Amino acid sequence: MWLSGPAADSHMEDRGEDGKISLRFVTTNRGKVDFLRVVLESAAADSILQSVEMCDMELPELQADSVAKICAAKTEAAFRLLGGNVVVQDSGFVIEALNGFPGPYTKYVLSTIGVDGLLKLMDGQLNRRCGFAACVGFADARGISC
Repeated sequence: MWLSGPAADSHMEDRGEDGKISLRFVTTNRGKVDFLRVVLESAAADSILQSVEMCDMELPELQADSVAKICAAKTEAAFRLLGGNVVVQDSGFVIEALNGFPGPYTKYVLSTIGVDGLLKLMDGQLNRRCGFAACVGFADARGISC
């Protein structure tokens, strides 16, 4: 998806004098920022990366049926608000026996029926496999990638 508007126009080339880029990670979770820094350091990204800055802000969250769709919408919103090189992450808890539920609805499910409610949904289920679906989005003036 190509982006246009004031944010895109004012950040066509968001690099420092040394040619390195700065990333703005839009999240309220410092642990996510620290984890991204570790991943980038292990990938030897320091040759192109100047810094990773935490932008502690809530973004509007699209109600959608997939973590990827939510992440793409949040990434676009972050770019429109901040411009530059933005990173957004979204995830959801998935339970195999429940066909991936609650997935993108994790926050809502936990705030309504809670863990006890999820456990009740699992009554009689032998398959206890579960995990997280995650998506990382990046946007700059050239577009969005998730």
